[in-house]
Amino acid sequence: MLPGIDGFELLRALRAAPATRDVPVILLSARAGDESRIAGLEAGADDYLTKPFSARELLARVDAHVRLAALRRDSQRALRDSEERYRRLAGLMPVAVYTCEAPSGVITFYNQQAARLWGRAPQPGYTDERFSGRSASGAPTARSCLTIRRRWRWPFAKAARSATRTSSSSARTARESACW
Repeated sequence: MLPGIDGFELLRALRAAPATRDVPVILLSARAGDESRIAGLEAGADDYLTKPFSARELLARVDAHVRLAALRRDSQRALRDSEERYRRLAGLMPVAVYTCEAPSGVITFYNQQAARLWGRAPQPGYTDERFSGRSASGAPTARSCLTIRRRWRWPFAKAARSATRTSSSSARTARESACW
């Protein structure tokens, strides 16, 4: 029993504070029903033990949750490092690269080649459609086709444009949908 506060309130306070948000929490309770266990897990507890329980079981669960927390922390660190390597590599690439959040389309990363291709750098909160000129379906808008034609100065792009002009009607349709 906790004085003046129940376990759910304490759990909410722990999850709300940034310093304790990732600390594993095991609820220990005298309520043995499935509803209580489900309510505890849905409230954000990592585990739920009902009384009576053995000390060995509690220690085993604590050990398991501490190891899982360390694994999560290491995974998050590895993900951050991997994202940083990706951003550095993509920033050095000689082609336009950008990433967006799904489904909002908000641009989360772009390299200098993408900004050069589009003729401007995105402002925070720009979506793919507003920045790149592509509609939600992925089809280019008329304005973006003109912008890309004016700014795209790569030799292979010029070769691709001239090659598709002499090909079949299906290739011409593909060329038009790709802004060539």
